[in-house]
Amino acid sequence: MSPLASSKSVSAFLALAKAAASSGVLPAPYKHATFVMGNQSADLDSIVSAISYAFLCHSRAPTPPPTLHIPVINIPRRDFALRPDCLHLLSHAFPPSPSPVLPSLVFADDLDLLLDAAEKDTRSSKTPSVALTDHNRLTHARLTTLGARVVAVLDHHADEGAHRGTAAPRVVEAVGSATSLVAREWERAATAASSLPPPPASLCWMMLGAIAVDTVNLGEVGVAAGRVTDVDVAAVEFLERQIAAAEAEESAAEEVDGQSTVALASSIRARRDALFEALGRAKGDCAGMSSEDLLRKDYKETVVEVSSGGTVRLGISSVPWRLGGGTGRWISREGGALGAVRATVSGFAAARGLDVVVVMTARTDVADGAFRRELAVFTRAGFAAAAGEALVRAVESEAYGLQLGERVEDGGGSGGGADGERLVVWFVQGNLKESRKLLQPKLIRTLAEGGGAAPAPSAAL
Repeated sequence: MSPLASSKSVSAFLALAKAAASSGVLPAPYKHATFVMGNQSADLDSIVSAISYAFLCHSRAPTPPPTLHIPVINIPRRDFALRPDCLHLLSHAFPPSPSPVLPSLVFADDLDLLLDAAEKDTRSSKTPSVALTDHNRLTHARLTTLGARVVAVLDHHADEGAHRGTAAPRVVEAVGSATSLVAREWERAATAASSLPPPPASLCWMMLGAIAVDTVNLGEVGVAAGRVTDVDVAAVEFLERQIAAAEAEESAAEEVDGQSTVALASSIRARRDALFEALGRAKGDCAGMSSEDLLRKDYKETVVEVSSGGTVRLGISSVPWRLGGGTGRWISREGGALGAVRATVSGFAAARGLDVVVVMTARTDVADGAFRRELAVFTRAGFAAAAGEALVRAVESEAYGLQLGERVEDGGGSGGGADGERLVVWFVQGNLKESRKLLQPKLIRTLAEGGGAAPAPSAAL
């Protein structure tokens, strides 16, 4: 059986893509590879949007298909164990646990053989192209060096203006979840081409899980936080209709008076609610994770070009755990000393050559059910003291709108004084809407303009 004929299911498609990445050879009849990549934090939305968009492209490909779309999880394989929510969602969509599709996933460090082949064969037809989900500028160093062409963008972050001449579609839209954009793309494609099969129920459940997490399950908390749009609501409705149709067909249910349709829709909604709760518990499960694990669990890095010359390497870690607040928190685990946390962040920064590390914590407390955020800014020893202080003051400014509480800080390192490393912590971030998606472009602008420039107003999402 040809690879094409045997790759109609999601699991078979993933196995086909992994075989190509593992061997460094595209199977016949494919002539070209397009890597579909989420961003480097590799959270649920990045992973699911990449897999679902790759499978959409695969499903609507002409016969014979010229291009194999390979979904890539944009982290090393070893880091996937730090994402228990991702593992849970895969097992939910592709049971049992551990999910049988796990060996078929392609990670950033699985691309070497295909990229080696592309480097040896300089024909433009052999240079892989890239589709970006959940980010809108290619950051993969080796693909950039190879001159990879970005052919599609589906993202919900601040628009960096890249790849306007090559990406089609190029959708950068302030919605709750990038996966919602993929769902809309699938619905539009299905409307335009009746021969396009609907997304399988397994994939629909994956997509529902990612959207639910990013929008707080379309509930009041998500609406109040500005994380729910009409696009997200329509995406969930589309996906739940596909699941209902698949389950009705499987059970051969006869819907004479419509009651069975209503009951099935209610059942799917209840199962989505349960999945959302389970994913939240899994994401917050940091048992057994070291402090370094917490920092790299959901991490993004960027190099900022400073207007006066030089660069600043910025890392931002999103952590599902609280720094302060008593026993069992990060600081208490480190012996109750803020300096111990600073030392951990310092080692993390040194290993990656970072000048600035921003740690954003977010956690719903079990005791009172309240959602809370904290913020910490670390600057390395040798980073200009004036620029570091300007950054801290900018973060505290009304222009940033974070509504921070009183700051607490710890300084040390070999510099000791003006040029020593520094950790500044705010245990209260009053503006709960301000996620990394909104804060990152502000930080980049401030650092680019020398540390203390006021950022441009952020978008609604």
